[in-house]
Amino acid sequence: MEKAQKKKRKGELTKERIHKCAMELFTNFGFENVTIVQICEAAGVTKRTFYYHFSSKDDILSDINEYVGIHSQELLNSFAEPSSNVDILWKLLGSYSENAKELGPSIINRLYTTTLQGKETAVFPEEMYLYQTVIRVIRNAQFEHEIPVTSPAENLAYALYHAFRSVSFTWAAGNSQGDLMDNYRAVFDTILGLDSGKG
Repeated sequence: MEKAQKKKRKGELTKERIHKCAMELFTNFGFENVTIVQICEAAGVTKRTFYYHFSSKDDILSDINEYVGIHSQELLNSFAEPSSNVDILWKLLGSYSENAKELGPSIINRLYTTTLQGKETAVFPEEMYLYQTVIRVIRNAQFEHEIPVTSPAENLAYALYHAFRSVSFTWAAGNSQGDLMDNYRAVFDTILGLDSGKG
């Protein structure tokens, strides 16, 4: 049993290493310019090992939301009491936003191309990693009168996710003006009825 667990963990670590190396290459050289051979060399694995964990380069990108979601969950667990619900909500959604900025428009563009081709299997936004948590935090914020908007929390969460996706898409397409994080914050404040910059 212990041997099987070690083997499983080794496989998980290998997959994480491949993912990390691939994302670094994509960020530095552009998705289209990176080959699977280069990813294998950077991660120190064979092509056979690569294809055991991922079916293609696009498959690596499909894991991004899960990786970011796990990071956001860790962020949520690290909050010291008391933090306002609005602050928590911004940190949760902001982690996705910061991730987009870090990855760059080229990779985000590719992500949306994959989505438009019907390769994304998760229902958006209902099956996003922390969607239910976001709904719960919005409810708490409404209960504590931190936000004036009284629309159902589910509707606000739905609007936030779609607004953030729209900001990301516009930015990735090269049609955005202003700072990316400022644009995210603007739609966040508008949907929740907050004074800009006063979460």
